[in-house]
Amino acid sequence: MAILRTVYVIHTTRDEEDANTEAEFQLHIVVPGSELGSVQLDFPDVAGNERERGRTDRYRFHVNGLGVDSEHRMYMRMVTTDDGWHPESIWVIGVTTDGKSHLLSSHENWLPWFDRPGRTTSPMGPAMHRIR
Repeated sequence: MAILRTVYVIHTTRDEEDANTEAEFQLHIVVPGSELGSVQLDFPDVAGNERERGRTDRYRFHVNGLGVDSEHRMYMRMVTTDDGWHPESIWVIGVTTDGKSHLLSSHENWLPWFDRPGRTTSPMGPAMHRIR
């Protein structure tokens, strides 16, 4: 177990029709024993049009002081949109308080879609997936 100060999520959207989305996402980190039970962080805006076909995006989350460690479960959740999103890969990297980087998880060939239940069209998958 190593306490983290930063978490990076790097993902690539599949280069296929309708894989992209305009959705907003949150990172949910389960922190056992904390008052909140989990930390929920909005994915920050990055330069350019995010989650487009074939595009790779990198997101940095500052978690210093939140009690997040390298063993905690992490989920990615779609919170808005009228369309699904189909990533090709998702990588999670943690940086410890002493500055060391650790690959927390790698999903080189991600298969499921992210989608929101309750849409008027048939959802292709759940809105939240475990990524760590």
